[in-house]
Amino acid sequence: MFSKDAKLIPTQTTESGEVVYNYWTPQDYVEMYKKNRGGTAFYEQELFRITESFGNIAHCFSTYAVKTTEDGSIERRGINSIQLLKGRDRWFIMNVFWSNETENEKLPEKYLEE
Repeated sequence: MFSKDAKLIPTQTTESGEVVYNYWTPQDYVEMYKKNRGGTAFYEQELFRITESFGNIAHCFSTYAVKTTEDGSIERRGINSIQLLKGRDRWFIMNVFWSNETENEKLPEKYLEE
């Protein structure tokens, strides 16, 4: 699904209020996840999506909920900003840029399930 140049870019705000991010290829993300979380599974469910497109590009704002077991409680929620490129035969994911919900920054109602 990813283009050969795809990037995964999570963001967060530190305790001091600084906004920071990481920048990974899909393979870098897999390696980081195995190292930091032992490769345990997680289950991400899309709650809501808005998609806009023009020509060969598309953008999705996709609200998600993450669980560590299929039937477990929600560990975190947030929004993925996904940029796509239309290739000859299909769409390719170019970037996934995301931010988790925090106590100080809740998901807006307009980005939740209707």
